[in-house]
Amino acid sequence: SPHCGVTNAKLRCHLPIELRPGESRIRVHDQVYSWKKNEIFIFDDSFEHEVWNDSDARRIILIFDIFHPDLTADEITFLETVERLTVKETYNGLMKKYHDASSDVGWMRTAR
Repeated sequence: SPHCGVTNAKLRCHLPIELRPGESRIRVHDQVYSWKKNEIFIFDDSFEHEVWNDSDARRIILIFDIFHPDLTADEITFLETVERLTVKETYNGLMKKYHDASSDVGWMRTAR
């Protein structure tokens, strides 16, 4: 479903690893693009966007963010601090809660 990020401080990167050619698409604002395997697609996810997989084939997209190149070093440092204090703490807490409730899930097991 259509959605958008909360800020343009980061750019979203999509790297298609596995997909059926011509059958997986993304719309960013009013432009529709077809993903191509191993071709990175970078966009500002503060614009409304949505994706489609028009086949029954598996689609694997590596998704990661990079800081917007117009940010200063001080702005990046500030955002990294905010992220470390909020997002990562929340994520780690959720993963611990999930791990404690799902100890039989193989990928959640910790090394001993």
